[in-house]
Amino acid sequence: MTRPTPTFSDRVGALWAELGLGANQVGRDTVPFLEIDGQRVELAERPNGGAVVISATIGRLTADDHARGEEVRRLLRRALGLLPLSRCGLRLARRDDARPEVVVEAIIPLARAEPKAMVALVEDVVACAGAFAGDLQPAQSSAPPVPRAVRASLESDLEPVIFRP
Repeated sequence: MTRPTPTFSDRVGALWAELGLGANQVGRDTVPFLEIDGQRVELAERPNGGAVVISATIGRLTADDHARGEEVRRLLRRALGLLPLSRCGLRLARRDDARPEVVVEAIIPLARAEPKAMVALVEDVVACAGAFAGDLQPAQSSAPPVPRAVRASLESDLEPVIFRP
């Protein structure tokens, strides 16, 4: 006797139970999500069904038309370098304006979406989001991103040094 394929709601419910979050409320108008280290990670069913999409929006491309092409090339090169280490990919999502959002995404078939496998993918998405987020403008802001070198110096254990002209 074959077991029926679990539904998206079943899989999200099992993930919530694995994480000790209690009952989930997957409904028609709700998007199940986790907030991890300030990063919103959303879970959705693929439009054609059969798979869970785990994603995090990490920022927007620059508004400068001339710089946007180089920004996309840089993101794609870094994403390619992460392929051996991660099961995530990048996707551009165009919303209401001309500045697409950059989304880190992982997909797992419903049949294989056991809680431990989903936890591992959520961890991959969060790690990838962290690796790319500082290079982009925040999705909700028009402020420029903090350059990676400045972030690295601020995040290190060393005392910050301020250079003045």
